[in-house]
Amino acid sequence: MDVHLTPEQFARQSREQSDAFRAAMRRSLGNNDPLGVLASGWAADVATVQAVTAASILVSGEAPQRLYFQTAEGVTDSVRDSWLVPPDGYTSVADLLKEGRSALARSLEPAIVGELSDQWMELADFERLACPTLSQLGKARHDRLGGRDARDFVVVRKREASELALRAVRSLEQGDVEVAVRGAYAADMCALEAFLVQSATESGDEYLLTTRAWWDVIAAAISAIPGLPNDFPGSVATIRATIVTCLGEPAASRLRAMLPRH
Repeated sequence: MDVHLTPEQFARQSREQSDAFRAAMRRSLGNNDPLGVLASGWAADVATVQAVTAASILVSGEAPQRLYFQTAEGVTDSVRDSWLVPPDGYTSVADLLKEGRSALARSLEPAIVGELSDQWMELADFERLACPTLSQLGKARHDRLGGRDARDFVVVRKREASELALRAVRSLEQGDVEVAVRGAYAADMCALEAFLVQSATESGDEYLLTTRAWWDVIAAAISAIPGLPNDFPGSVATIRATIVTCLGEPAASRLRAMLPRH
């Protein structure tokens, strides 16, 4: 069951997610990774729109809640359409991100667009990165899916998650907690990847840019965990809490339904 946030909670969550995606952009820039910058940059911009829209329409009470959902629907349509923009005509990643912002802005009220101008991340540092071509985006999709159809990939990853979880339980029964924790972690990451690819496909994200963006943010958050508890349940709970905190609601609730039992 989805967890419904208050407008204030949703605005705060969206701002935090935007900050996380912006940090991922910086890491990708440092690695000279245009695809990573593009994926995280687009995700950061969408999260920024969500935060500003929620704050302007719901938190301030200047318009009925119905207007928020109408605006959100317009943003969703723009997100779908923007995946179809051919990147071959753009010189840099920054150029394509600017075009994406224009597409988002066309779906919004003028007052919100005006507020967004102060919220967008400065893109000057990303002008030097060449925009990925359609061929490169296609290769990244192929590599992510291992050449499979997206639906087949999701099925396979779910099966692998269940198998790895079962092995983790067997390792735990044999008294090898360290191996069990590693197995449970691998299982959860398989389930997470299945969830992200399925969500991207359902939203019209043909090149799985949102999958890449979320994967980078969550992987960084897991790497930043200072240490895991010594027991199996505690370790699993800590890793899962990190993942779902990054995702936020309502996505976190949907992911929990896909995570294997340990």
